[in-house]
Amino acid sequence: MSAVAFYVACGSDGDNAGGSGDAGAGSDGSGNVGADAATDAGDPRCGTQAVLLGTHPHASQQTTTLGKNISDVRGFHGTLYFAYGDLEVNTGPIYITTFDPKTKAWTEHTVAYHEGDGGVSNNPAFATHDIERFNVIGDQLWATAAQPDYRAPYNASSAPEYAFGTANHDWTQVDMSPTGLHIISAIERAPNDIYLTGSAQMVTDASALANGRYGGFIWRSQDGGPWTQFYPDFSYPGGGEFFDVEGYPAFGGALNGTAYFDTANFIYKWDGKMLGFQEEFGEFLVPTPFAGNLLFADLGQLYAFDGAKRVNLNFRFFESQGRYQGLKEPLALFQATEGRLLAVKYPGDVMMTTDLMKWSCIGKVPADATSIGSLDGVVYFGSANAQVYGFPTASF
Repeated sequence: MSAVAFYVACGSDGDNAGGSGDAGAGSDGSGNVGADAATDAGDPRCGTQAVLLGTHPHASQQTTTLGKNISDVRGFHGTLYFAYGDLEVNTGPIYITTFDPKTKAWTEHTVAYHEGDGGVSNNPAFATHDIERFNVIGDQLWATAAQPDYRAPYNASSAPEYAFGTANHDWTQVDMSPTGLHIISAIERAPNDIYLTGSAQMVTDASALANGRYGGFIWRSQDGGPWTQFYPDFSYPGGGEFFDVEGYPAFGGALNGTAYFDTANFIYKWDGKMLGFQEEFGEFLVPTPFAGNLLFADLGQLYAFDGAKRVNLNFRFFESQGRYQGLKEPLALFQATEGRLLAVKYPGDVMMTTDLMKWSCIGKVPADATSIGSLDGVVYFGSANAQVYGFPTASF
């Protein structure tokens, strides 16, 4: 099954980070925000070139150009993870395969299957047609099923909605909803208060308009407990009028104990006690907490939101050969990792900051890069051709 989806998900994978206006002032009131403002142009690291490290053994076997795109690189407990797949043509399942930069070895991780009745079985791959992004939650690495794979041994009601890996790289995929379709975000609003967002079939007698149709969905799990339906809430005063029946998946991010959920371009704000509404965030692509702000991409620019106002950081992204699933826009290459923000600026400078005020150019991006991450201070890239690159030495 193909449908429009967005390359967005958010977890507690960076320092908490936030921003109204198209261009704003920095915290020092200077108006200098973004990588043009305070960049150390003389940093000798700026000339660093990435070297080819290898080709992902399964992304390279994808049958479509989009499927070969490595859309995320995530360093986690000594090894590198890579997201790939095509939910528009359905090219799964997706093998969770890691790369050890020290030994240059690729490792496939079997994925246990956990269903609602407690049964568990082992599988060679994650039953999804695409992983969009990996998210660190606590001491686990999470991946959502951007398009669950309904083929045998699963079906529409038993296919898993997400998978998680431990520090020992043991993986489990979980079926938590019989009607889930596109699961986009994994969010930890507060410790042990986790939300999955996406889309699902609505089964309700509270609204004839919604019943049987697909729309934005949000599920919640507290303290490791069972998943419950958080949105849409058909018991809400007004007869359940607040829901999306257009089929668009819900997605979002969290900042300082507040979650922001985008459902068909309408933003809900949830602090754990009261559900409110928030200003427009544009495309709200890849919301990422960092340095007291929630960062996101919109129309090729990097924005920061601090919980009160939105600021354009005047950072034009490198125009990647990859694109967001369901959109023609090039991928925005940035990631909060190891206490730093890495972001690739047009036309190809790899920029790094710890506070969004002072930036350093630490190297050049490969021409076919589609994602960026790090492990032990070394910066790595995924490419449009299933290849993996890395800088030859640590950048920090």
